[in-house]
Amino acid sequence: SGLNETLSLRFDRADDFTKVFAEGDDRREKVLPLQNPISEDWGVMPTSQLPRLLKSVSLNSRNQEKEVRLFEVGQAFFNEPENRSKFDPGVNQKAILSGVIAGLWPRLSTDESDAQASILDLKKILEGLFKTLNIKLELKRSENHSFLHPMRQLSIMNFEREIGFVGEIHPELLGSYEIRMNSVFFELDFDWLVKKALRQKVFKEFSKFGEMSREVSLQVNQGLDAEKVYDKIVKIGAKNLQRVEFRSLYQGPGVPDHQKSLLFSCIYQSAKATLTDEAVNKAQGKLSAQLAEDPELIFR
Repeated sequence: SGLNETLSLRFDRADDFTKVFAEGDDRREKVLPLQNPISEDWGVMPTSQLPRLLKSVSLNSRNQEKEVRLFEVGQAFFNEPENRSKFDPGVNQKAILSGVIAGLWPRLSTDESDAQASILDLKKILEGLFKTLNIKLELKRSENHSFLHPMRQLSIMNFEREIGFVGEIHPELLGSYEIRMNSVFFELDFDWLVKKALRQKVFKEFSKFGEMSREVSLQVNQGLDAEKVYDKIVKIGAKNLQRVEFRSLYQGPGVPDHQKSLLFSCIYQSAKATLTDEAVNKAQGKLSAQLAEDPELIFR
């Protein structure tokens, strides 16, 4: 089932954001005011599309609509006064993709009646989107967002960085908008999504030979992103290396406070023959040797 696209005005009310986002708990609450707004309704630059979408759900609910399916691509403006200078206005602008489903949601089974939308329904939509764009969807349990149900929210991850989230709107917030149907919201970094989606699919003949894997554990400084380490491994181009998978991040005993440990799996496979341990170990050895030359990486 698809969603309907909405288009909102660029400006919003300041109290919409204090109503939705907890003070001091979410940077979305710190909106950027306009110097000479036409009215209070158009007084600030938005940091999220959630207040607008909640208003739309509320309006539809009051008009007796049984189901709501909306999405919007828009700009978010984050006030960063600490970065303000004569060369920098102190505003971080980014494109975001947001959506909400509310009310009844169809069930695939013919013997099941429609039920209230849940996080599982929106998760399936996101899975379909990511599959179409040939992007791996990584989800992690979250409790970061106070405007979402604490037990029904997930972070959308890219390695160790959250690039979005999905979850059911907190019942108290729904009540403040007089919404009487379950509502589920998602938000994604649209710039990141477009960048990833530009990678075109290239058909590759399936190999009938098995895979072999080797692990790489690296210790790096906190400021070095896991995705950059991933790119370093892939760029080496080890023989018969089919793909690299990010496994885990560790911080704790045995690792200095200013560093972190990253674990990757290197998957080897040949289209011509079954690889031997000797061949894989040789390729992995060369890979490790080149990584060891990188001053930003320390083997564990």
